[in-house]
Amino acid sequence: VQQALERDYLRLRQAESRYRLLFQTSAEPVLIVDASSRRVREANAAALRRLSLAESGVVGQPFSALLAQADREAGVAALN
Repeated sequence: VQQALERDYLRLRQAESRYRLLFQTSAEPVLIVDASSRRVREANAAALRRLSLAESGVVGQPFSALLAQADREAGVAALN
């Protein structure tokens, strides 16, 4: 049982590593937004470049705060 748990844990860590590598090296801007709070949970390097912000300036912020005033209503509606 212990060996099976360790194998599962190793597979999970490997999958997480692949996800992180793909997420950070993607040329497309990607924001991960929490559905209930509508706050940014993660942002890849392309998104940070597009927004001209540091990661600390994006993560934890309301998604709507990253949009121009004219685009906020449509942006928030796209989350539904």
